[in-house]
Amino acid sequence: MKKIYKGLIIGIIALSVIIILITIFILYSNKDSKDSINVAEDQKYYTITLVDAGIGNDKFNEVKMIDDTIYYYSKEEGKYGKIFIENEIPKSEILASGLYDVSDIQISPLKNNLLYLDNKTKIYNIYNLQTEIREKFNKYILSAIWNPFKKEDVVIGSYYDPPYSNINNYDIKSNKREKLFDIPLGSALIKDVSFDSKDTIYVVMVYDENEFLVFEESVYFNIYDFDKNEAVFNVEQAPDGKFNNDGSKILISKIVSENISELLILNAETYEEKKINLDIDFDKIEFTNNSNILVYAQTTKEGLNESVNDVLWKVDITSGEKTQLTELNENIKYDISNIMISSDNKNIYFINKYDKKLYQVVIE
Repeated sequence: MKKIYKGLIIGIIALSVIIILITIFILYSNKDSKDSINVAEDQKYYTITLVDAGIGNDKFNEVKMIDDTIYYYSKEEGKYGKIFIENEIPKSEILASGLYDVSDIQISPLKNNLLYLDNKTKIYNIYNLQTEIREKFNKYILSAIWNPFKKEDVVIGSYYDPPYSNINNYDIKSNKREKLFDIPLGSALIKDVSFDSKDTIYVVMVYDENEFLVFEESVYFNIYDFDKNEAVFNVEQAPDGKFNNDGSKILISKIVSENISELLILNAETYEEKKINLDIDFDKIEFTNNSNILVYAQTTKEGLNESVNDVLWKVDITSGEKTQLTELNENIKYDISNIMISSDNKNIYFINKYDKKLYQVVIE
């Protein structure tokens, strides 16, 4: 009888230990989960509305938000303009017209010039918004972006003189070139620029060490420190990257294998990498003004033709928590791109690829 009791006690103890271990495992797993999803019963979904700024049927081919103003280019109409909010009402203003078959169009920090690529000649042009005069910039520039840290209008351009390249500052008034650094044996496409608390300028670029090699084998994502005149960090096989608003983090798209990419968050100071477990395209995600929160479009493919229908979510990259912001719409489908977020994080804008219109989500 004593043996039975003894065995029973041992069994109970063993079962208790197993239960404790299972509980610890569950708690540990939940704690370390990077993909927790907010499914609160009182979850509120926000409404998507078409932005009516009095621009008629203009379609948006390129958009960018600067200081809560949306600057846009309509290829079909050849127009470049801006949309701004005045007394809670969206309004528009045409800044330039007659700009047909151009791309990579950018307004200068002083808002007095446009920089764009003529798709026919493959040459960058400068368009003066006051005089409406257009001038060819430099036929040897592969890519260009305004330097946001100069008081006058200065362009950072990648200059290709095979087999070498260099990155330069170009003063558009004096047409003077200031070499910043050399790139040995290859060409570079500038993607974004930013600076740290010490005003050291960084440029993010895609570097092709040999233009004749296969794309996936030759693309690098580089951060160049202008002050040190050298590359301070690079990620292989990463064709896209962009800074958050304060320049502290960089979102990178890295090619893992054929037709498969992953998203990384890079600390711009320590270069520590953090993988984001999201299977989405690079043009469907954007930083908010809280550098730990990103808004993205999650795609659902519907029907036999697998047509895209997107829903907006946000993710906290620190906790991994994901929260759904909008619902699938039975009446209209959204193929979301060019996500833009206001400085107070209360307004999300995007372009619907289906109709190339501008839409808005107000976060209350």
